[in-house]
Amino acid sequence: MRNIDFFMVGAPKCGTTSLAGYLAEHPGIFMTDPKEPSYFCKDDLRMNELRKIRTLQEYQRLLANVPRADGLLAGEASTLYLASPNAVGAILDYNPAAVFVVMMRNPLELAQSYHSEVVYAGMQKVADFSKAWRERTTIAHGAASDGLIPDPRLLDYGYICKLGDQLERLYQQVPRERVHVIFLEDMKANVREVYENTLRFLGQPSDGRVDFPVLNQRKEARYRWLVKLVRTCARDVARPIKARLGLSHGTGLLRRLEHFNRVEVEQAKPDGALRDDLIRFFADDVKKLGRLTGRDLTHWLH
Repeated sequence: MRNIDFFMVGAPKCGTTSLAGYLAEHPGIFMTDPKEPSYFCKDDLRMNELRKIRTLQEYQRLLANVPRADGLLAGEASTLYLASPNAVGAILDYNPAAVFVVMMRNPLELAQSYHSEVVYAGMQKVADFSKAWRERTTIAHGAASDGLIPDPRLLDYGYICKLGDQLERLYQQVPRERVHVIFLEDMKANVREVYENTLRFLGQPSDGRVDFPVLNQRKEARYRWLVKLVRTCARDVARPIKARLGLSHGTGLLRRLEHFNRVEVEQAKPDGALRDDLIRFFADDVKKLGRLTGRDLTHWLH
């Protein structure tokens, strides 16, 4: 049975979409479609439950179109595997030789960017990040009760963004030589170098790539009601609605509607009391991440 060879396990909003897109165009690499099957999030920690893969048979079908070529690697990029307590263990049961790519970011920026993503996806009703941060536990449990999310941890920004704890858990299960850590700030500074280093980690030769467009930038919805329509029509239970409206993923109309409804925006940095609260919350975890990676990250807290 052909298995996935490498896993980009997160974190969300750290450049995984861009890097996965670049790797997908390398002649020696096959990336799954969808990019984030999230199959190994057995604990319901899924960013997009609309596309979740329920069975191993369905998961293996993602590899149906893998070309038969010597040395070809297959990969996937589910960004919440790192935050999931069970995903890495399940991956190792599936492929004991799996290798992992991890992407990191300042959690003060990550929390706000991730909040924007779940608001855009219709999973978070509170558009104000400051309020969403302060009341995250109450809001998260309310959203789970309303059926907006399968797991309240999806809206717990403290949990999702504690990358030191998550990397520590990964290192407890996987030898460090099988883990490649990337920082988003390095990718912004020299994306080609990050790409080439990732290829070397995966044992693939350079393809001479020089074009590196940024993918999955921060975005907002023009119309919140259209987000709800697209999400409803994407569900299997909505087949009669899709048939009546002429909507289906096969025609690509849902994707065009989603693209029309998307507006890319710049992210404002948190400041004042909110920034002070974020720094206090993440300070110890940032120090832990620095120790684990041998990198000075104190500038994240200033």
